[in-house]
Amino acid sequence: MKLRVAFVAAALVVFGIPHPAGAQTDVSAPRRLTLQEAVALALKHNHNVRITAYQVEEKEQAKDVARSRYFPTLQNETRASV
Repeated sequence: MKLRVAFVAAALVVFGIPHPAGAQTDVSAPRRLTLQEAVALALKHNHNVRITAYQVEEKEQAKDVARSRYFPTLQNETRASV
């Protein structure tokens, strides 16, 4: 699941960040990014990617809560009187 978010973030960094029209770019030397750098840039600069990452985390937490209902619960109802 986290790998899927990383790939989406990397794709949004590559295709989603607009380039300034007046900026000079060196065509002969393209910028190389690692996957971690691409994800970090996407999370820093793209609001939609950040929201989507939070939604994925929210769904994972909801899944963990649902899974925890399968396990037994312990209750203690003792009373002590002196």
